[in-house]
Amino acid sequence: NENYVLKVFQVLGQAKQNAQIQRALQKAGLQEILPIETKLGEEIVTDGQLYYIRLPFFDGEEMKAADLYEGDTYHKAFDLGEVIGKLHLALKENDDILCNERNIYEEVCEKWLQMAAARAGLSEQFCDDYIHTFGRLHQQLPVQMIHRDPNPSNFILKEGKCVGAIDFDLAQRSIRLFDPCYAATGILSESFEKQGERWFDIFRGLLHGYDRIVQLTEEEKQAVPYVVMSIQLICVGFFSTQEKFERLAETNTAMLKWLLKNREK
Repeated sequence: NENYVLKVFQVLGQAKQNAQIQRALQKAGLQEILPIETKLGEEIVTDGQLYYIRLPFFDGEEMKAADLYEGDTYHKAFDLGEVIGKLHLALKENDDILCNERNIYEEVCEKWLQMAAARAGLSEQFCDDYIHTFGRLHQQLPVQMIHRDPNPSNFILKEGKCVGAIDFDLAQRSIRLFDPCYAATGILSESFEKQGERWFDIFRGLLHGYDRIVQLTEEEKQAVPYVVMSIQLICVGFFSTQEKFERLAETNTAMLKWLLKNREK
């Protein structure tokens, strides 16, 4: 109802991870909510093969990608970048939380690169550059627990300020640069046909805000276009394998081509 959220998990480890993340964020002062314990003092309730956590409902509303284009686009995105940076600091302080690990470079090379390249008509030069240049950079990029799905709708606003983040079900250990780049591409996907050119102000602000909290390394700065391309290659490849996602495959293919055309920006 309007007071609580009941989260359901099929894997006990995911339920424990979610509860641990909520405690970590509360301890870091990023949000006030914590899992509500049962009368027996437990955070997780088991019912057959399902596991439940009850959380207080956030007092606020989901951030909308469209709102970032209204008013001071750069500084709104800067604020979001800072929030992601603070989130990463809190998650890094709790690096003992168990979660899956993901190497997006290996995933793209092994599963999606050739499929996406064929669909988008990417050159052999692009593929070779991706394999060799990003392969070198990827080895030097900082890895930690990340949100993995930091779309604007997963951040809660109250009176214009971010008061918390939700939906950590996909949290994993990966390169930290993935999150700010994924947030940016998520915003682009929701506004690609109408707001393409203005998106660069959002991406710039988001990266600058993140960098103010979590200083980007020189290798991360060089890797930014490759991480963005990795996200698009994964999206194009994955959606192309699912007939029901053909429209998304087309949109993400167009985004990939447009991003390559504007790579210098």
